[in-house]
Amino acid sequence: MTRALASLAVLFVAGCASEPEVPPTVEMRGVYLGPRFDGEAASVDHEAIGDRMPAMRMDVRVGDPSVLDGVAPGDTVVFRVDSVSLTTIWGVEPLPPGTTLDLYDPEADTSGSRLVAPE
Repeated sequence: MTRALASLAVLFVAGCASEPEVPPTVEMRGVYLGPRFDGEAASVDHEAIGDRMPAMRMDVRVGDPSVLDGVAPGDTVVFRVDSVSLTTIWGVEPLPPGTTLDLYDPEADTSGSRLVAPE
């Protein structure tokens, strides 16, 4: 009986370990530009996230690469990102056709910083 319980406990822990733990998330609207780093990250062009992050183009880690299944470069989507770091995507949903986004505009940037285009 003890061996059976121990085996069940090992299977339960192993099963839990294979599923990534999804932290609380916030929405980030933007455009998916394509995969980066063998699918471990995504290049995105996104709107500002409240007063926490300005609109920009950046590479964002992907918590589970399967969330990008069915998403093509150029798709306008809502990314669900880690609410603490804002640097890991945990979900993606399409936006309705014709959705207007307020994306980073290098022509209007007076900060002196330079937007680097993805490779």
